Amino acid sequence: MKKLFFLIWFIVGLFTGGIFHELGHVVIAKYYGFNIEWSLECPGRWQLKEETTRGVKRNIASGGFLFEIISSEALILVPRVTSSGFAVGWIVFDIWNPIKYTTFHEVIKRTDVNPNRDLPIGKACFNVKRVEAATGKVEAGHGDLLSIERGGVNAIYVAMIIVAHAVFIAWRLWRLYRGR
Repeated sequence: MKKLFFLIWFIVGLFTGGIFHELGHVVIAKYYGFNIEWSLECPGRWQLKEETTRGVKRNIASGGFLFEIISSEALILVPRVTSSGFAVGWIVFDIWNPIKYTTFHEVIKRTDVNPNRDLPIGKACFNVKRVEAATGKVEAGHGDLLSIERGGVNAIYVAMIIVAHAVFIAWRLWRLYRGR
């Protein structure tokens, strides 16, 4: 029965980690004085109601990863808290999400894979691969990392930081649990 409760709280923690990631976008948007609108066509995808610069959109996109780093650090620093299924689920989300973002972003960017090839224009939720007709420039990527890249930062540097942190957190979580 104890393992069942751990599993239930683990799943709740996974979802909470995702919600906290999205909350990071909301908090940074509010800091800049903007409201976020959640897309009904693309669940989990945010859009700004007002126009702004790509730099502000980059910062809002970074907010999710920032909140992941802060929350996983806070949770793992207190071993008594980290022993709960809820905290482990949340931390596992914070480990998995940066790796998922980086993998999708790089696969879409560096290959001929276009996961939205059958979707009408404007329906591509997270994954974008298109060629600007005038310049021939290829714009490709996934979710928040694409917004960060559009904002003028090479997303590979951000990806390296968030994946390195995810690996570091995974190692610290493993160290906490290896003796049990």
